[in-house]
Amino acid sequence: MHRIYRVSRFGKAPDLVLDLLAHNAHRAEASDARHQMYEQLGVTYRVVYDPCGLLTSQPVTVFERQNGRLTARQDTQLPHLGLGLTLWRGTFEGRTDTWLRWTDAHGNLLLTGDELAAYWHRRATGLEAGSHAALATKDSATTQPET
Repeated sequence: MHRIYRVSRFGKAPDLVLDLLAHNAHRAEASDARHQMYEQLGVTYRVVYDPCGLLTSQPVTVFERQNGRLTARQDTQLPHLGLGLTLWRGTFEGRTDTWLRWTDAHGNLLLTGDELAAYWHRRATGLEAGSHAALATKDSATTQPET
């Protein structure tokens, strides 16, 4: 993880900056200063996740670069990246809570690593069960006496 982003090192401004606000976060002054810094840096999207309502009653705000400024969007989509964000109530790593989740451009949740592994496990198990059933049917058909 890079604590300091250097455009000179990466050759471009970040496409996305995600600010997670917590109870000990500096209030509006720090957020305004960061916002100006991200505008000057040329960031395409800034997402502010404020689950505790420190700055606003809206838990997720997406800002998009338009005419050199980061302007608040009315939704939580990141169209240039083909992604979006949503709040999702569910269990992750054994904890049930409201989570910030990535979506595709159509609003479908992107699977976590555990969800993806479970999906492929179910699929492989289903395919294996299907192939065993097909073999059993084939064996049954070949061993049946003709009448």
